[in-house]
Amino acid sequence: MFSRQFVRIDTSGPDEEACLLFDERGALVAVLVRLSEQHSRELVGKWFLEHGFGAMETSEHPVFASIDDAETWAEAVRRP
Repeated sequence: MFSRQFVRIDTSGPDEEACLLFDERGALVAVLVRLSEQHSRELVGKWFLEHGFGAMETSEHPVFASIDDAETWAEAVRRP
């Protein structure tokens, strides 16, 4: 189970809408950024893993259709 906090972040670009994901202990586990119109049509509005912490830390930066999809991924990653 994750909790969400929607924030604005300074990415030095148009992608400012973000969501912080916290685990049940209140620890920050992921920063997701919503992709703007600057990106290709198929990516606009999707959520990009800007940074993961702990089990969510990865050199890859997956893109999710929704925050629910990101949470499903995060749950699978932390319970291999």
